[in-house]
Amino acid sequence: MHLNVKKTKELVFHRPNPRFSLPDPLPHIERVNGLKLLGVFVNANFKFDEHVNKSCVFAASACTSSNSLSLRDLVSNSCILS
Repeated sequence: MHLNVKKTKELVFHRPNPRFSLPDPLPHIERVNGLKLLGVFVNANFKFDEHVNKSCVFAASACTSSNSLSLRDLVSNSCILS
């Protein structure tokens, strides 16, 4: 079994502390600040802001699509747009 380094990412989880210094990156592996893991977007500080934002955009898009299909009365009560 071989590790595909082109698809491998490194994410170091840490608290948002200015005195914290990240360890040296692994050779030939890209370090990222956030990624999608099992359908949930997380970042290195365990914040889910990106996931919530993408979910809201998806929900708003679904509501807009439903409204354009003349289903406004059926969907308007179940969609919350901010």
